[in-house]
Order: sequence, then C-alpha cells, then structure tokens
Amino acid sequence: MRRRTSLHVGLIVVVSACQTQVAPTSTTPTPPTTPTTVAAVTSTSPVSSTSTLASTTTSEPPSHGPDWYWPEPEPGSEGAMGSGCAPGAEVLPDGFWFGVAVEHRSDEIVFDLACWFDDPDADNGYRIGNENTNLRTIQVAQGAMVWRVELGSEGGFAAPIPYRDWVGNYSVIVSCPGDFCLVWLRTEDGLIHEMVEQYVP
Repeated sequence: MRRRTSLHVGLIVVVSACQTQVAPTSTTPTPPTTPTTVAAVTSTSPVSSTSTLASTTTSEPPSHGPDWYWPEPEPGSEGAMGSGCAPGAEVLPDGFWFGVAVEHRSDEIVFDLACWFDDPDADNGYRIGNENTNLRTIQVAQGAMVWRVELGSEGGFAAPIPYRDWVGNYSVIVSCPGDFCLVWLRTEDGLIHEMVEQYVP
C-alpha cells in the first residue's frame, strides 16, 4: 500500500500551503504539502486525484482524475507504479504508463516512457527513473480524453476534454508539449484512451 501523506501526475495536486485541500474519498494517496526540487524530469510532485465525486444530479463532467490515476504497481512492473517502464516492445501493451509527452500532434504523441517509484528512502518518498530515452510515437484513440491540471479546482483538474481540443489548448500550469510535459497514459490496443497531466512545481 502506498503512503497517504507524502504523495498525492498521470496520463496525478500539489498546491501551496495556503490553498484548501479536498478530503480524500478513495484509496489514492493525498498530495505532499511541501514543494519538491529534483533535477531534470525528476522535478515533479504528484498530483492528487482525490476529490468528492460530482453529484449524480448534474450533467457536468467530474473534474477529478480517472479512477486509475496513480495506479498501484502491476505484476511485472518491477516496483514502478502502474505498468512499469520496461515493456520490452515498441508498442506499449495495454496498461498505465508514466512519462514525457515530447511532441503532440492531431492524432498522436511522441512519448518518452519513464518510471515512478514509491521510495520511502528518497527525499520526498518517491523517485523517477528514465535511463532509456528512446521515443515512441503513439496513436491517440478517437474520443480519448485529457485531464488538465488546474490549481484551485476540485481535485486539482479542470473538467476533462477531448484530446483534439487539448492540442493547442494546454494547461497553463504544465509545460506541454516538451521535455517537462509529464503525463500518465492509459493505453489499450496500442492506442491512448486517457491522459492525465502531471503537475510540475
């Protein structure tokens, strides 16, 4: 079981001490309350996906991240959160993946797969690995949704939008696309079906 106090940026909010935190209603960890400074792509802090679910009486989409956000390590992930970082194939298998969206196009992204580990011995209780900098071009499924970071919003995210609307309309909080555009992906049949921005302090 992951920590609940130091973590929680898939596709996961860290906010300043003066902002209000929403009490978690799920088993996902709460975000850290102090900023993190880590070199290169390790300079991220997890985004909380915990929030109060939207009322069933409204037609507005929820602003919290999807249920899979910040997934537990899966079998074969060698301890990395989600599906790991060494799938042994050019095409990502079905699963949950963390990394950098280096480029965005109308129907695909260029993705640098990385690893996120829970690590109680690390400075902030986690560490990122990215020894293999090979890039993958991954197609985006029709109807794929994106959760953008929006500080101050419920759960730390704006309401999800279609990928096609996200291209050219990125969060003002996360530096996308580029070397610091950290995201979590959910892939199925070699396609991206959901993406969540990861907050960069």
